[in-house]
Amino acid sequence: MTHCKTLHEAIIFVLESNNNKLMSFDEIAKEIKLQNLWRRKSDNQFPPSYQVMLRTKVQKAYKHLFVVNNDYVRLNK
Repeated sequence: MTHCKTLHEAIIFVLESNNNKLMSFDEIAKEIKLQNLWRRKSDNQFPPSYQVMLRTKVQKAYKHLFVVNNDYVRLNK
């Protein structure tokens, strides 16, 4: 089982595991939970889909890693 240190690592792992197909924020969040990839340190909960959206679409530090098309994400490769 893979455990990621950061949320963006978990998102990348999910996208790479799915051949970098476009995935919704909700699909990615569900996969992170299903595979137990990452939990928030603050409350030990899995990230909700809005947190995946914030990490991939809004936060400048990670925007270069992802391509976001409406509510779908893929890696910027």
